[in-house]
Parts: sequence; C-alpha cells; structure tokens
Amino acid sequence: MRPSLARMGSVPSFPSQIALVGEISDRFRLAQPITLNLEQEESGKMIASDDIFFMYGEGVSRQDALRDYVSSLSEYYELLEGHQDAASVNLFKHLQSYLHPIQGR
Repeated sequence: MRPSLARMGSVPSFPSQIALVGEISDRFRLAQPITLNLEQEESGKMIASDDIFFMYGEGVSRQDALRDYVSSLSEYYELLEGHQDAASVNLFKHLQSYLHPIQGR
C-alpha cells in the first residue's frame, strides 16, 4: 500500500506580491516599479499595500484593491504637491523618484 500525499489547504490562485510598472492611471506613470503585497482578510476583502510609502488600497477583488491603491497613491501625490514645509518637500521628492505625472493628459 502506498502512502497518500498530504494536500495543502486552500492556496490563493494569485501571488502574494506583484510589481506595478509603467502607466498606472491616465494621470500617472511609474519611473521605477513598486512592489505591492496582496492579502486577503478573513472577511474576504483584498488589501494591496506597499512597504515604501505605506499606502494601501482595499476592495472585494484584487483588481478593486489595486485600483484603490492607485487612487490613494495619486491622492498622496496631490496632497504633498501642495505643501511647502521641509518634511513634505522631502517626502514629495521621494515620491517623485517613483511617480511622474503624464504630460498632456
């Protein structure tokens, strides 16, 4: 008699990390990739977050979480763009090394 192989429990059909590259919206493109962590909460909600800017997005699907993340990152850019204090200027410079507005749109 052959031993039976143990099977893994439910394994997500998507990676736990993805990299965002290039144009991420009609307004912004990335100059360098941002790695996002994808997690599914016990409630089923998906969370997409980064370890660079500590931004996140959430949604009922992975795509919804990614869209919400991009929206949050865009709002962060617009928020920092309007501030002139030293801390905000430094954060904005760091953000600009990743995120660039698309000209002419």
